[in-house]
Amino acid sequence: MARGFTVLFAAFMVAIAGAFAYAKVTTPDVRIIPVVLGIAGFILGPMLGVFLIGMLTTGRGSDRGNLLAITAGLLATVVAGKLHITILNGVAPWLGLAATFRQPAWIPEVAFTWWAMIGAVVVVAVGLCFRTPDAVRAEVARHERAAKLAENVPVEMRGRAGVS
Repeated sequence: MARGFTVLFAAFMVAIAGAFAYAKVTTPDVRIIPVVLGIAGFILGPMLGVFLIGMLTTGRGSDRGNLLAITAGLLATVVAGKLHITILNGVAPWLGLAATFRQPAWIPEVAFTWWAMIGAVVVVAVGLCFRTPDAVRAEVARHERAAKLAENVPVEMRGRAGVS
């Protein structure tokens, strides 16, 4: 399954690279760096948030909580980047509507360089609200004990605290 997702992701990256190459050839004024960093901000911010929850906490974060947190982080970056407005204005003519959707005035204008941070902060804030289930914590402790006694750990280090 992981290989399948790797191939899918590689095909997705090739398609995006081809689209950017076409856009640059047909419209030389297109600046690719802001677009690439903007897209990275949508994806990497929420990923960074889940990573921070996992690395900086021991009793926070659960599968459902992380899923909800990533969803909230993605929605926050979509709103900050006005992607929802772009999509609505792109779909509106197909629905017989005027393409006049605009960002509400109370939502501040945010540069693309901040999108990743906004997504990460939202993910951490939402993810910290969810506790790691006791069954998961018990399984982690069992694996840690087994790793300390494993044959690939030198004899003089077996059973020491902090050895995994």
